Amino acid sequence: MSHVKNVEAFEKLVGICTGYGVQYNPGQPNLRVENLSSIVNRARGALLNVSVAKTNFENATNSREVLFKEVDALAPRILAELKATPALTQTVSDARAMVRKIKGYTSALSPAATATKAEAPTPATTRARGTDFASVVAHFEKLLQTVATEPHYQPTLPELQVENLQATLNDLRQRNAAVIAATASLGKARRERNAVLYGGRGSLHGTAMAVKQQAKALFGVNSAATQAAVRIRIAKPTKQ
Repeated sequence: MSHVKNVEAFEKLVGICTGYGVQYNPGQPNLRVENLSSIVNRARGALLNVSVAKTNFENATNSREVLFKEVDALAPRILAELKATPALTQTVSDARAMVRKIKGYTSALSPAATATKAEAPTPATTRARGTDFASVVAHFEKLLQTVATEPHYQPTLPELQVENLQATLNDLRQRNAAVIAATASLGKARRERNAVLYGGRGSLHGTAMAVKQQAKALFGVNSAATQAAVRIRIAKPTKQ
């Protein structure tokens, strides 16, 4: 069962206990109707906190993904601008290596190309390691360092200029940091939800089990009043 369905089931159980009227008068304060209603409120709040945290996480990851796609398209344009200058071949090669890493590919010589020295090498693309978001930031930073130290790199387009590329790098870092923070907040909200719903005797699940036992004690195991409570199913999810 989902967490939402478990809370809904517990609310039904509270309704059954309320319907017992004065006959439902447990000796344990935590099993009384007013405390059961308090658990419902805490559970609803915990579910809402997870929902809010998940939305924040999705917004952060979506924003980061959009920017990283822009950088994926921007990197080859930076390289093209550099190649249009009299920059050293080695400098262009350094920049090209970073662009390939940003895009997730690197070049390798095909077997046919290495068969004879008389033949020109034929590039083959293979998937590169280090294409996670943090690595892409590092690759873009290295690409920026390469073009920033090249005196011939003087683009007229604003988005290719070094100061704006630096701003893009800073934005990449900030969006990565935002995702890290949102991930931590979501994890915290989920842990708190799990504690409220399944954390022990005082949790929603633990209290529900105790309420069913209390009903058996008050009304008898096979009574209709007890069976109404027993039929309410609240199960711990295998994956919380």
